[in-house]
Amino acid sequence: MNHMDFYLYDAVINDNVDVLKELEGKLSVGNQRTPTDSTVLHLACQYGSIQCVEEILNVYDSLLLKLDSRGETGLHLAAREGHYDVVEALIIKAKSSLLQPDHFQNTSSTVVQILIRLANVEFETALHAAVRYTHNNVVQLLITHDPKHSHPHNMYSETPLYLASIRGDTQIITTILPSADKSVAYLVDKEYKRTALHVATDRGNVRVMKELVKYIPDCLEIVDVGGRNILHIAMKQGQKEMIRFILSQGSRAINKLLIQRDKEGNTPLHFIAKFGCYVRELMDLREVDWEVLNHKNLTPLDLLDTVLDTNYLLTQVRIRTHLITHAKARTHKELWHTLKDPYDEKPDIEKGTADAIKKEKMNQELVEFLLQNSSLPLKNSNRMI
Repeated sequence: MNHMDFYLYDAVINDNVDVLKELEGKLSVGNQRTPTDSTVLHLACQYGSIQCVEEILNVYDSLLLKLDSRGETGLHLAAREGHYDVVEALIIKAKSSLLQPDHFQNTSSTVVQILIRLANVEFETALHAAVRYTHNNVVQLLITHDPKHSHPHNMYSETPLYLASIRGDTQIITTILPSADKSVAYLVDKEYKRTALHVATDRGNVRVMKELVKYIPDCLEIVDVGGRNILHIAMKQGQKEMIRFILSQGSRAINKLLIQRDKEGNTPLHFIAKFGCYVRELMDLREVDWEVLNHKNLTPLDLLDTVLDTNYLLTQVRIRTHLITHAKARTHKELWHTLKDPYDEKPDIEKGTADAIKKEKMNQELVEFLLQNSSLPLKNSNRMI
């Protein structure tokens, strides 16, 4: 197992450049390694020892692209720790370096591009590290010196933009988007096939959504692995401010999202009913098809009658009342009975009356349930807003 000289190790992590220079005449400093294959440059970068970094780069520039056991260069470590001056020193050295690493002889990339784009064992670059630990000044520096970087996925299919969206970091997002290839906004994660915009919607981060839509407006239309768009996600999570922002994008944008079905055939209108997400501005929209069917031939009103949930009960009742009294919405059964049978001259009055009695009885039972349980605490009370 590798081990580094004690005095050398101590000098580097404490930025004692005089001791480092003294040891250069006694040890093969460039060949020293820790048990994790870290070089003296890795250590100096990790601890922000800028004087030692500059000395090591002057004497042992071949260490610039050396990897430790995690497949990381010193740049990964400096970016993760947010050592701006160290990152800058590494980039300056890379720009003037004449290194021609064996693994990159058949590439047209410059040394600085190779350094910035090198990925570790989890396929993360220095940019991933800087974003993950919210070092915006380092993010800006890396992007400035490699503006054509494609911002690749890590092993979990997370791009730097996706990581910034998860963290709600609008500052880093506004740093990345102006210079990044716009295709980065369409990249999805591994498990749920969600973009940075889907994540922002799920977490209710309106500021992130505004920035993403400002630069890439058509990313609103992308769906996840379940076929759900941002309105589906916002309805399910009860993210009302997100819904209001989406509404502000205009009727043409909202109408296209409202008619989009997920893999179960549910539109966002079905999700309003299912998850009791009442937003008055949305409920009052004209030219909305409240009688749209999912794959089970259920309208939003049908769904309300089948999935009443005590967590959302008050808002579901409110939605039901609105659909019946204002939107004049009908159930699938009612829609079916409006189709006139050419061989049947007389309407089935008895059946219609029986249906009406059944519905009235159900309404009475619902009211009684509400009265009996009005003192019970309801979850997600913000859905009443």
